[in-house]
Amino acid sequence: YLCVTLIFFLPQSSLTTFAESLQEMINYHTILFDQAQRSIKTQLLTFVKEDLRKFKEAKKQFDKVSEEKEAALNKNAQAPRNKQHEVEEATNILTATRKCFRHIVLDYVLQVQTQDQFTFINP
Repeated sequence: YLCVTLIFFLPQSSLTTFAESLQEMINYHTILFDQAQRSIKTQLLTFVKEDLRKFKEAKKQFDKVSEEKEAALNKNAQAPRNKQHEVEEATNILTATRKCFRHIVLDYVLQVQTQDQFTFINP
């Protein structure tokens, strides 16, 4: 009779232990999920606040300097060739605008590549 009682209680205690172990695993998975979610949320917020802001600013500068370069090209093309002073002024403005444009383009390309690299590394 004692043997039958032990056999009856043994599986129940094993099931209880197994259920407790499963509950503990669920708790650890919940903790892991919460930590991963916070980490990803923090990284995404940082990306949106800092990296995208820099990218948008670089894009605005690129657009502005592109328009200025286009205007300088038009002014240089329309400068009357018989007025040397206006031709020199238009040429100087065009040269300065081109230098500025090259600088801004390099910065903009760097921002685009950085964003692409982040997207590629962290899909």
